[in-house]
Amino acid sequence: YAWSDDGTSCTATRTCKNDPSHTETATGTITSKQTKAPTCTEKGETTYTATFEADWAMTQTRVLADIPATGHSYEDGKCTVCGAADPDYKPDTTSPQTGDNSNMMLWIAVMLAVGTTLSGTVLYSRKRK
Repeated sequence: YAWSDDGTSCTATRTCKNDPSHTETATGTITSKQTKAPTCTEKGETTYTATFEADWAMTQTRVLADIPATGHSYEDGKCTVCGAADPDYKPDTTSPQTGDNSNMMLWIAVMLAVGTTLSGTVLYSRKRK
């Protein structure tokens, strides 16, 4: 049995034991079916089946890894299919920061200024009375 590289044809040949010049050939009818789906990194497989009209030729199968891998579909640094990390992912540094990064010394100074002003106002109003 001789298959083509792509699995789309198969020829069966038989040779007579008594006379090697006497040969018969039969061409198979090929059917195919995907038997393994491709993943992000691995090829999928197709099983090719050759059937023959000649009663001396048997049905043959051939499995080929001939369906290309799908490749990763990255979103936000991860593959949406398999979860693999994107090696080229750079997080967005312009996003808002979480947590309180306010300057506490500024707020203390404002509080002291307000306290001083309030104290001065209270003292001034008592002195006038």
